[in-house]
Amino acid sequence: MSFSSNLNRIMAILGVDQSELSRRLKVSPQAVHQWCKGTTRPGNKRAQSLAQALGITLDELFSENTNDPPIKRPVALDDASMIIPELDINPQAGFGAEMPPLNGNGEHTVIAEWILPKGFFGKSIQDTNHLRLLEVRGDSMQPDYMAGDKVLVDISQKGPTPPGVYVLWDGFGLVLKQIELMVGRKPPTIMVSSINKNYAAYECLLEDVSIGGRIIGRWDWK
Repeated sequence: MSFSSNLNRIMAILGVDQSELSRRLKVSPQAVHQWCKGTTRPGNKRAQSLAQALGITLDELFSENTNDPPIKRPVALDDASMIIPELDINPQAGFGAEMPPLNGNGEHTVIAEWILPKGFFGKSIQDTNHLRLLEVRGDSMQPDYMAGDKVLVDISQKGPTPPGVYVLWDGFGLVLKQIELMVGRKPPTIMVSSINKNYAAYECLLEDVSIGGRIIGRWDWK
């Protein structure tokens, strides 16, 4: 199937019309119309946003297999609701297993979608499209972040300023750590530290670290 055929099929299954899709993507209705007709195709970044807006993968969007399984219709949302995906990457609060850096480009399995009212965060968070939920593993950030806690990550905040708690790839694995830029150091260097004092802090060149996002919240059901 062509891209336009896939797009029209998926939109029909999900009950999304061209006007709604253009609103979700913040693009002109004419652009969506041309995609649906097959006149043009979105670029790589726009295609990623398109797949995310429809709740599908890029493979589903560009598949040429006519025997693909049907797309599951999601729970219908109204304008007062938002979806925050929970990703299956488990940042290690301690020594991390090897994992790709968090980038929000669909490389990680979405294990749940949290539906919340848009006013849930008040005025502190205006754009919720950059939010992800992750589950903490390990004990290096105890007692503030316990194993099993779910943390809210803003993947648009790549740091290293302001100082705070971030999800980062430090060369050993994907970890949840406090980072702070060391003033006056060249090349730029950050201090990486844990809340649990049993873990020693260490310095790391900024160029050797991939910052996935800043921790801006934590769910606690205790």
